[in-house]
Amino acid sequence: MRRFKAVTLAVTFLVVIVSGFTVLIAVSHYNSYNAKREKIVSSFANVQTGDTKQTVVQRLGQPDEVENCYDSRSNEEPTNKCVETYWYMSFLERWGFSFNKDGKVIDKTHNVSF
Repeated sequence: MRRFKAVTLAVTFLVVIVSGFTVLIAVSHYNSYNAKREKIVSSFANVQTGDTKQTVVQRLGQPDEVENCYDSRSNEEPTNKCVETYWYMSFLERWGFSFNKDGKVIDKTHNVSF
């Protein structure tokens, strides 16, 4: 009987410890996610058409994804056309900055549930 109580107590203690660590990890992850999202949201509003890639990276950090949006097979000159888009991701959201060949912002995009 004592052995059963000791094993039950040890298992209960182990479950409480593991649950506690799981909660701490989840809270830490949520806080990190929330801080990243808030930084993107506030910086997105401050980036203006004509800003450089360097300005965007200074405000938001390195993009999560870089996408080529210019078709090199096209005969069109990419003067004011999108050449590259920097994407910043968050859970079910993404923010994009499209750049022309001079590396200047020509468009901003925010997608939800993309």
